[in-house]
Amino acid sequence: MLDDLDPKTFAAHLLQQLPVPTFVLDGRHRVSMWNRACEQFTGIAAADVVGTDQHWRGFYTERRPCLADLLLDGELGGLSQLYAHAARSTYLADTWHAENWGVMPDGRPVYVAVVAGPITDARGGWWRWWKASAT
Repeated sequence: MLDDLDPKTFAAHLLQQLPVPTFVLDGRHRVSMWNRACEQFTGIAAADVVGTDQHWRGFYTERRPCLADLLLDGELGGLSQLYAHAARSTYLADTWHAENWGVMPDGRPVYVAVVAGPITDARGGWWRWWKASAT
């Protein structure tokens, strides 16, 4: 049962069970988590993307940065060139949301609304970046 899980195991299970497609990048833009909803939304299995910098393949036909990449690199000046709409969150520090059209790996166009922000350590230092995608 979930009540018997240690906090780390519970957190990992929770991320996998979220109904919103979510992935996490490490400091080198490699995927450290790609949840089940992300697998179903993109058609790309976690095993094919975790440990790589190929997360863009789930949303675009050509290599380009996702919102989490831009935040990780601190390069927010080009947001308007990559997204139809982008803005800083009014409720979470260092979190942004953006919207634009994407092309899924199977070729279907989708309008994607994304949110990306940091996962911090106990001292508030940036540790990872997460991105949740919803259509």
